[in-house]
Amino acid sequence: MKGTIMKENELTYELICAAVRGEREALDQILIYYDDYINTLATVKAEDAQGKEYQYVDGDLKTRIQMKLVDAIPKWRGLRNVDNRFI
Repeated sequence: MKGTIMKENELTYELICAAVRGEREALDQILIYYDDYINTLATVKAEDAQGKEYQYVDGDLKTRIQMKLVDAIPKWRGLRNVDNRFI
C-alpha cells in the first residue's frame, strides 16, 4: 500500500479502503489476516481405511472461501462522513 506501513496481522480501516480501491498488497494482507479463520472453516473430517478419523484443510474449499472474501471486498461501503458521503 502506498505510503502505509502495516503492523503484521492488523486489520485497519485504511487497509480495508486500500483493498476496496483494488490494491493487491492490501488484498493479500486481508487474506493473511483471515487465513487461520478460513483454515478453520475449510477443515473437514475424513476417515481412513482403518476407520480412524482425521481432519485436514480442504484446499478447494479454502480457495472458494478466499474468493468469496475477495469478491465481497469491493462491495464494502465504508463509513459515512459529516456530509453523508461514503468515505
